Amino acid sequence: MAHTVGAAAKAVGVSAKAIRIWEAKGLLSPTGRTEAGYRVFSDDDIEILRFICRSKTLGLTLPEIKNILDLHRRGTAPCEQVTAVLDARSEEHTSELQSHHD
Repeated sequence: MAHTVGAAAKAVGVSAKAIRIWEAKGLLSPTGRTEAGYRVFSDDDIEILRFICRSKTLGLTLPEIKNILDLHRRGTAPCEQVTAVLDARSEEHTSELQSHHD
C-alpha cells in the first residue's frame, strides 16, 4: 500500500517534517514519487519509521540508528551493534542516576 508523507507521519505518530529530515539524513531509502512529485511510502517504509521511533525512545541518536539500518540493508544482522549501543546507553543512564544520587 502506498502512503503519502502525511499518512505515514500519522501512522507512526510523528510530524511530516521529521520524516523529511530522516529521509534527508539517509535513515530512509529514497522513496518513490507520484507524477505530481509527492513522496510515496510503502508498508516497509512505515515499518522502518516505526523502528526509528522506537530507537529514539530508547535514546539512540540518528547516526546510531542510521548505522543499524545500513547494516541491515547490507544483509548483516545488526544484533551486536544494537546490543553494544544499548549497553552504552544503559551505562550512561546508570552513571547519571548515580551522580544525581551522590
